[in-house]
Amino acid sequence: MRDREQCGNAGRGTGLPGVRPPATGGAQGPAGGDNPGGAARRKLKAALVAAAFGLAAAGFACSPTSGGGSGDTATARLYRRQCAACHGAEGAGGQVGSLTVADLRAPHAIAYADQQLYQKIHDGGNGMPPFKYSLSDQQIHDLVRFIRNDIQRRGAK
Repeated sequence: MRDREQCGNAGRGTGLPGVRPPATGGAQGPAGGDNPGGAARRKLKAALVAAAFGLAAAGFACSPTSGGGSGDTATARLYRRQCAACHGAEGAGGQVGSLTVADLRAPHAIAYADQQLYQKIHDGGNGMPPFKYSLSDQQIHDLVRFIRNDIQRRGAK
């Protein structure tokens, strides 16, 4: 029963899971004086909260709909997760097993209209799997924009 109480009370009052609040008795430490760790703990907690808000704001500023360029946006991560295994990180394509994967930077790929590129990602074909079952329409549109703005501008042949 004692273990359950200790586990149930872990983190209560601190806002942090698994962190116990300071011992009861106010701001006094074991020696009876002021608890210098309490002020440091409050400063650390404030710094962590500020950092979390900063990271959240940075994530919003780099969202794929914010118009940002390359980098670690959600769409760049989506490209790395869904496309880079075959097309490569730079979009160069090449040989994957018995399949020759298109170079996204090649003139024929650049000549595709956005709707054609969208349709190709959506429906697949010529060895490319369809992504209409695993990606939303918005994600596919974001990938088209990413390919145009990041892959093709950076490495046009």
